Amino acid sequence: MAYLRTITLKSLIRGGLLFFFFLFLALGNLLRLLPFSSFVNNMLVTEFFLFFFAVLAFIAFPLHRKFVMYFALISLFVFASYCYGGILYEFSLQPFLYVVKLGLTILSSYMLAQLLFQKYPKVEDFFSQYLLRGYIVCLFLSAFIYIAFPYSDDLWVFLQNYGISFRGDPHRGRFISVYFDPNFFASIAFIPFCISMFLYKSTCRWKYFLFSTLFLLSGILTLSRSGIFVIGICLCFIMLRESRLLTKILIKKKSALLVLAVSFIGFAIALYRLPEFSRFLIRVIYITDDPSAAARWANFVQGFVILKEHVFFGMGYNYLMKAFTERTDMYCVDSSMLFSLINFGSIPFAVFFSFLAYSYMQFVRSMSRWKRENPAFRCLMADFHLYILLIVFFASFFNNVLYYNFWLIPMLTICFYLSLYAKKHFPLKE
Repeated sequence: MAYLRTITLKSLIRGGLLFFFFLFLALGNLLRLLPFSSFVNNMLVTEFFLFFFAVLAFIAFPLHRKFVMYFALISLFVFASYCYGGILYEFSLQPFLYVVKLGLTILSSYMLAQLLFQKYPKVEDFFSQYLLRGYIVCLFLSAFIYIAFPYSDDLWVFLQNYGISFRGDPHRGRFISVYFDPNFFASIAFIPFCISMFLYKSTCRWKYFLFSTLFLLSGILTLSRSGIFVIGICLCFIMLRESRLLTKILIKKKSALLVLAVSFIGFAIALYRLPEFSRFLIRVIYITDDPSAAARWANFVQGFVILKEHVFFGMGYNYLMKAFTERTDMYCVDSSMLFSLINFGSIPFAVFFSFLAYSYMQFVRSMSRWKRENPAFRCLMADFHLYILLIVFFASFFNNVLYYNFWLIPMLTICFYLSLYAKKHFPLKE
C-alpha cells in the first residue's frame, strides 16, 4: 500500500506539473488573476502552480548531480548579486522575489524536461503530442484576440472587468497573442515554426507544414520590426538550405494549394488591416523619426548612463527597477543585455556569460552524434542555433526577451529535454 501511495503521489505531481505547463503555454497571460503588491501586474495562476509542482517534483524525483551543481552555482551567483545590491541600497523584498522567481524558472524547466522525457521518450512524441499542441491552442486563442480586439486597450479594459489586471502597451491592429505583447510573440513564434517543420520532415504529414505556415503568418502579423527581422533571417537560411525540399513541396498539388490558401489569407488580412501595415512600413522606412524607436533609444541611453555609474560590479540583481522608475517615467530597461550588465556588472557578467557559453557548447557537443544520424534533427538544431544567436545578440537588445518566462521556460525545457535524450541514446565518449 505504501508503494502504491508513493506511485500515486508521484503521478499526481507529474500530472500537475505537465498540466499547468500546458496551460502556461496555451493561455499565456489570460489567467493573470492573483494580485500581488510587489509586482506591477497580477501574478499568473499557471506560473504559480507551475513553480509549486516543480518544487514538489524536486523533492519527489531524483536529479542528475551535474544539474544540481550547475543550479547551485547559478543560484549562488544571482543571490550574491542580490546581497551586493542590498548592501549598497538596503535590502528590498521585490529584488529578492525576482531572485526566487529566476531560480524557480530554471528548476521548473529542468523538472519539466525530466518528467516529459519519462513520459515521451521519443522526441517526435514530445513535440507532436505535447509541446506543439500547447502552441496550437495558443495560436487559435491569439487569432480570436486579433479579430475581436483590434485595439489592445479595449482588451485591457475587458479583462479588468473579470479581475485580470495587466498594464499593457497600446497596440493597434497587431497580433498581440495571449502573451499580450506582439514583440515578444514575434520572437516566440519561431519555436513552434521550427518544431512543425521538424515534424513535417520526419513524418511527411501535411498538417505540420500547415501549422508551420500559420505560425510564420502569426509572427509577421505582429508587425514587430525586430521579430520579423529574426524570422526573416532564419527563413532565408532555411529556404537556401531546403531549396530542393521546397521545390518538391510546391510542385505537389495538395501542398501548392495549401501555400496558396495561407498566402491568400495573409493577403486578405493585409488588405483588411491596410492602415496598420502601411504604418508599419513607414515606421521601418523612417525609423529615425519613429516615436517608438526614439523611446527605445532614450530607454537604452538612460540605462547606459546607469551602467557607467556601476560598470564593474553593477547594482545588484533587480535593484535597477527602483532606480530606473525614480529617474524616468519608464518601468525598466528594454534590453536584456543591458539589463544583465547593470544588474551584475561587466566583470561578473563576463564570468557568468562565459559559463553559459561553455554550458551551451557542451549542449551542442552532446547533439553532435545525433545530428549525424538524423538529418531532420540536424536541420532543426541548425535552425535553433541561428535563432538563439539572433535572439541573444539582436532581438534581446530591443526587448527583454531573455528574462521573459514565456520564452525562457520553453527554451530551457527543450534544451534540457534534448540533453537528456542525447545522454541516454548517444553518450559522449570521454
